[in-house]
Amino acid sequence: MEKCFTQEQVDRALLKERLVLRVEQGEDVKSVSQELGLTYHPKHVSRLRRQYAEGGRHWVALIDGRDGKRATQITAKIVQWLMRELQGRPASGVQRRPNCVIEFSSSSRWT
Repeated sequence: MEKCFTQEQVDRALLKERLVLRVEQGEDVKSVSQELGLTYHPKHVSRLRRQYAEGGRHWVALIDGRDGKRATQITAKIVQWLMRELQGRPASGVQRRPNCVIEFSSSSRWT
């Protein structure tokens, strides 16, 4: 199964990996989290560490796994913005999938 990750997902997962590795080396969670621009409470870092270990200690295990499973509430303001954006554009010009920067196959070897 192929998975496609955006640059934002990859960057965030790599930051999480750096956080986990530095905390495992004994650094303070709050200071490392602040330095990396993340806002993780110490109890959430333990969940990240478990996720990282269960994923073979690879950054892909830390990818944000929401994948659009949770619906966003559409407000009238969003609908108005969307109508303005789509006005005058042909249907074929609408991009349905974010740009993929890394494709990952679950059958590929993580190195």
